[in-house]
Amino acid sequence: MIILASSSPRRKELLSRIIDEFIILIPNVDESINRPNKVEEIPYELAYRKAKEISKDHYDDIVIGCDTIVAIDNEVLENPIDE
Repeated sequence: MIILASSSPRRKELLSRIIDEFIILIPNVDESINRPNKVEEIPYELAYRKAKEISKDHYDDIVIGCDTIVAIDNEVLENPIDE
């Protein structure tokens, strides 16, 4: 089974373009980052945490973890509160 470890509707849409069957499980992970990580490393770290959390109970499955950040001048912007 293929599992998308994300609550993002956009990631669901993108994955559905290349894979017919998958399920979505939303990981419960701490998304805080202790800097001095390079800004470009942050999404990798968060994606890893999400996939690792879901993989604990689904070790025989393929788990896809994803994350996105927006940064300006090396400063990470917070998630938007609305559209």
